[in-house]
Amino acid sequence: MINKQLLNYKIISILGEGGMGTVYLAEHNSFDRKVAVKAIHPHLAKNEEIRKRFNNEAATMARLQHPNIVSLFDYYSDEEGLYLIMEFVEGVELETYLRNLGYPLDEHVTAAFMKQLLNAFSHAHDKGVVHRDIKPANILIAHDGTIKVLDFGIAKIVDGEGNHNLTKTGTQIGTVFYMSPEQVQGKKVDLRSDIYSLGVTFYQMLTAQNPYFNCTTEFDVYSKIVQEQLPNPKSVNPTISDAFVSILNKATAKDPEMRFQTCQEFNQAILKKELQTGSQSNESTIQKNRVNQQSNPKVNAPTSSGLATAALVLGIIGFILCWFPFLNLILGILSFAFGIKGQKDLNGIKTTNSGSAVAGIVLGSITLFVTLIQLFSLLSRF
Repeated sequence: MINKQLLNYKIISILGEGGMGTVYLAEHNSFDRKVAVKAIHPHLAKNEEIRKRFNNEAATMARLQHPNIVSLFDYYSDEEGLYLIMEFVEGVELETYLRNLGYPLDEHVTAAFMKQLLNAFSHAHDKGVVHRDIKPANILIAHDGTIKVLDFGIAKIVDGEGNHNLTKTGTQIGTVFYMSPEQVQGKKVDLRSDIYSLGVTFYQMLTAQNPYFNCTTEFDVYSKIVQEQLPNPKSVNPTISDAFVSILNKATAKDPEMRFQTCQEFNQAILKKELQTGSQSNESTIQKNRVNQQSNPKVNAPTSSGLATAALVLGIIGFILCWFPFLNLILGILSFAFGIKGQKDLNGIKTTNSGSAVAGIVLGSITLFVTLIQLFSLLSRF
């Protein structure tokens, strides 16, 4: 495929491969524009059912024009295969982003990401399209922080009569970790199934882990999705606000009637939470945290990490200045206090700053102990 000509585009390199096909990077012959070309494997392209599904993806994407959804530029077929020519986005998948990060996103960044996602799916739902396979691997974060939704390959278009029942009983399509209870059971699903999947993705942003990561079989996952509420996110990340936990629980309610009924409603709940706390996030938060696909992406760590680092630094200085009792006493108290506060706020979150907090507590304690001995010795002379 490399150097192959498709319409006005020349294939340059491979971007990624999957079980059904390969995604290539291509460039326009006349204009300085790069695109992503999704090609079904030739042996699969001969399958009539797969051709229908691929045609469905093209038809679905053509209906969606939104800044947070990857755009379809063209569709092409020949004897060798089927091709979608799409917008090329330089960035990283949300799944990789979270894995490289190693700790949860703070609530400002999470809110900014979720608002973009919910705007994208609100547009899709308004067009009568339900995705049915929402997951972090299908969400791209561009280098400027813009969210882009991928892969409407198994999406369904609601019929003209407004019937939102999109699958036949017994049909199960989607990635199991993010499926709604009705999807797992093979029941008819509608846009509220997407809302459930967005809720599970929301959970993963707030905790840096999938709620079912420790399940050993698909049966275990199915059982938990149908019968059990998602694990308490505070058990993983204690800093999550009660308001966000409440929003998460509503989005992932087992009964579709108890969930948010639209993405707009979901979005409004997040906006209301931000206004109530006086911490309304803005897109500049994301702009300052550029995504680098070649290295670990940087986003805001929990705010207490600064206290942990301060505890360590003050502890070291205090320990060095052990022979200056009064100055040392102040440094020791600050080091101990900052360490306690930093460790409390970082409890349950795996970051190197938790080690700094502990070191600050230890050094602060030693400094205070030495200072008290010095003061006692000084007083005993009088």
